[in-house]
Amino acid sequence: MIHVPDGIHLLIVSLCACAMVSTASSQDYERPGPEEWKEHIRLFNEGLDDSLSPGDDSKNGAAKLIEVMKTLRASRELDDLTHAYEKLLMIDDDDQMNEEGALRSDVARKRVELSEHALAVVRRTLQSEYFEFGVDRSAGVGMLLPHLGPIRTIARLLTLKAQILIRENNWQEAGLVVVDMLRLATVARNDRTAISALVGAAIGQKALGILEEAMTEQRLDAASAMPFRMATMHTDLDPYGFRGALLGEYEMMRDSAHYLTDDDGDDGDDGVELLAQLGGNRAERMWLAALDTEQYLEELERVREVCMMLDEAVDAGDMMECGVRINHIMDEVAKERHGLLAAILLKPWQRIMFTMVKMQMFHDDMSESLRQITRGTDPGYFGNAMTLYERCLPRIEGISVSDQQTMEMARRILVASGSCDALPESLRTQLQSVFEMLRPIRSTILRAAKIRRCIDTSTDYKMFKQQSDSEGPNVRGMQAAGRLLLTEAALGICQHEDGLDTDKQVSESLLGALGVAIHLSDGSHLMGQMAAAGLLEETAELLALAVRNKVVGSDLVPELAERLQRCQGDDLLNWKNVGTMLHGTEVLDTIQTFGMKDRDLARRLARGWSQERLFLAQFYRGGRPAQGDSQFKSPGFDYQEDGRRGDLHSLDHIFKPSDQDLEKLEGPHDRLLQLINAIDTVESPSIFEWKLRSFEAYEKIEALKKKLTPRRPARGMKKPDAEKMNKGMDGKMGH
Repeated sequence: MIHVPDGIHLLIVSLCACAMVSTASSQDYERPGPEEWKEHIRLFNEGLDDSLSPGDDSKNGAAKLIEVMKTLRASRELDDLTHAYEKLLMIDDDDQMNEEGALRSDVARKRVELSEHALAVVRRTLQSEYFEFGVDRSAGVGMLLPHLGPIRTIARLLTLKAQILIRENNWQEAGLVVVDMLRLATVARNDRTAISALVGAAIGQKALGILEEAMTEQRLDAASAMPFRMATMHTDLDPYGFRGALLGEYEMMRDSAHYLTDDDGDDGDDGVELLAQLGGNRAERMWLAALDTEQYLEELERVREVCMMLDEAVDAGDMMECGVRINHIMDEVAKERHGLLAAILLKPWQRIMFTMVKMQMFHDDMSESLRQITRGTDPGYFGNAMTLYERCLPRIEGISVSDQQTMEMARRILVASGSCDALPESLRTQLQSVFEMLRPIRSTILRAAKIRRCIDTSTDYKMFKQQSDSEGPNVRGMQAAGRLLLTEAALGICQHEDGLDTDKQVSESLLGALGVAIHLSDGSHLMGQMAAAGLLEETAELLALAVRNKVVGSDLVPELAERLQRCQGDDLLNWKNVGTMLHGTEVLDTIQTFGMKDRDLARRLARGWSQERLFLAQFYRGGRPAQGDSQFKSPGFDYQEDGRRGDLHSLDHIFKPSDQDLEKLEGPHDRLLQLINAIDTVESPSIFEWKLRSFEAYEKIEALKKKLTPRRPARGMKKPDAEKMNKGMDGKMGH
């Protein structure tokens, strides 16, 4: 007889969850009494012994790892320290984290010391040739995986140890711990289930996240990066077993065929009910419950075909290409062209496939970054710029509207006149006081702008699924950051005329603004592209003035070349990519709001739309009753001007609809044709002109770079060789 409750849990989790290593719980901990504790340990050990059969092969490290799991679970003091550490992480009722304070606490140190021997055994065990835990796959949906939780426990202890070692500048040992984490991430892949693969990926992501944090915080140099470089070289092409997991899930369902469809006995009734529960609605549940074994196996064979197709799709060259292929497969699955069972079972796999592709890209990025650092490239170019932007953008929002207007006015006057004579001394003094107040923010923005990678996972997933975004979450803040730097550069040019030595300030600010513009033009949404184009133009204007006034010199050239190189590749400034995103799911959903049920027909219709029409269509969301007795719905136009934050945040230079325009766009519309007519009668930004402006600004900056004669860099840290860096990163690190 199959243990149904656990089977239900495993099936639902493995088919529907994207598991991550869980964070510390903020719930109150009630310490168990001595007898209750003994019972907990007994049940834990029995769960491992009864469900796993690793065998006695000395090359198989699973048995030794199970013993470590038991040892760690049996330590009551370690359990107490774990819960004490969780309390230190939470600093208020809003669950905000105090990770830095917790890591430097005596509790953290004692927790690592107490687990030191067990982690040493883990390190030796991870040298084993393979790991086979001997899970009972014949149990089908009743298969139990009790070792996954303890593996995550070991991973948390390793994470804690690595983070403490990094803060103590013990890079050699920290590198070895990261090796342990990356190897631990691979040990469960032989289970061939989705949940095992996702747990392994979460551990791997945590290990790579430690590396990314160290890079972002500029804690690495060539020597300290070497152990980490060696660590990333241990991961193969499919470290977490995602591909095996796809077919493993199919095999689990196949091995359960008789149980899930047989209604002769009590067990069969439970199995049929379990299968029916996977249905998303009453019709699907009734269909699943009515399947006999032969019908079920026929449907399941079609599921296997999809699994094979998804496996092949992962071999595509980059995330966007993978996304296109996987989304096409999943669209076909959703249309039931591979059977209703495939449509029901494979719904969560789009997200799981994204996790797989993203993890491989993350590993490649970290590995290549470490290779560059160990070769002597400035470590400041590596990490994740978005981490730093997220820290400083809220502070930029706090700049008063009047100060923002003053900064914008000063920059415009300087650019328009080409001279600082029109700027009164009182205005310069006011600007200088603002910049002094924002000095820490400036430093953070400059660090972020220098980093090549700027990764927002939520945006990456939208791009993977081709979910277009009307504006993007950070467009206004990042544009404000760039304009803040440009205004400071303008002030520095004026101060240079007054005889002050502001060369470095002006160079840093101009390079920073250019870096922000490049990060904005990631191709994920059109508003960001146009805001980036505006920043490029403004940067080019001030750079031309700085060159003409001899404020900047040849020292600027290597850094300038490195940033410009990021924009290059098959898709200069990512305009081709954003063109693809304009045909995303939001536009198709808007079209289908009016009763068009065929997705392919909606897609064909959208392909005939201009980019200007698509731009405005991005802002439509949801559905509401149309006018009168119309059977259709009308999506709402959602555009927030948000001019209250001042000129630096304003997007009026891109799109500023009048009240009359908004009245047309906001509807409500009885028919799709009305919506199209409303969009077409409102003046939208000319996408071609914005694209052309961005290219012209890029070419202007390139031409200005050529006017400056580069000279050899000073001895010491290498200046970046832009061409070699871009070639080594294969174009992936630029945005």
